[in-house]
Amino acid sequence: MLRGVIVGKNINYSQSPNLYNSYFQKNSIDATYKILNVESENYFKDILKNSKYDFFNITQPYKNIAFRYIDKLDSIATKTQNINLIIKKNDKLLGYNSDYFGFSTYKKSLNKNTNSILLVGRGGVAQTVYTYLKDNHKDIKLYIISPRDNKISSFFKEYENFHPKRVDAPILCYRFDLMIFAASHLAEGIIVDYNLYPKNIINLNYQSRELENYAILNKIPYINGYSMLLKQFDKNIEILNSFFYSRVSL
Repeated sequence: MLRGVIVGKNINYSQSPNLYNSYFQKNSIDATYKILNVESENYFKDILKNSKYDFFNITQPYKNIAFRYIDKLDSIATKTQNINLIIKKNDKLLGYNSDYFGFSTYKKSLNKNTNSILLVGRGGVAQTVYTYLKDNHKDIKLYIISPRDNKISSFFKEYENFHPKRVDAPILCYRFDLMIFAASHLAEGIIVDYNLYPKNIINLNYQSRELENYAILNKIPYINGYSMLLKQFDKNIEILNSFFYSRVSL
């Protein structure tokens, strides 16, 4: 039996078990997939090293932490410095970043009229979005904001740090053609309170409604993160197929 799990903290909202278990059932694959809430890094490390799972999906707050325990990384994970899929093979942990491919589903939103982007977040997903934009849209002016005003790491060296508390007038907030929300859904309320008015919003979460309601109220075109989840899932299945070809077939 192939055993998979999504690992994170307070992640009972995750749709991943529905996607995987439906796929396994539809394709008559002997496999299981479940949610595992992990409260500490030590427990997280123990799960990776000592559990009997064949693969792990990694979500908040462990995307960056998992990076420390991997034996081998794919090229995208190396660039983004975070992972969301781990394959355990012969007691080795192999790390992949399929979020990068998931985010590419929004490429039509990054059109010739997109000259400035505000990226909300500073964690693993934000690093992936940053890398994708740097690889594919070098001419777009990029800004970053940490919702809780935490320090922005040097990873985002080509961004301009932005915070509404440090600008002279709210009108400056209108300069963004697109806002990409890549932070925890728990921070959506903070962003709503800043009264930002980008021309478009992509919210990479799908479990919260605060930012969506704000977009509806202010007539801002809005896209949520479910399509990213689906494309990321397709990439994960492709990777699983390459390792467990006798048990998983596309």
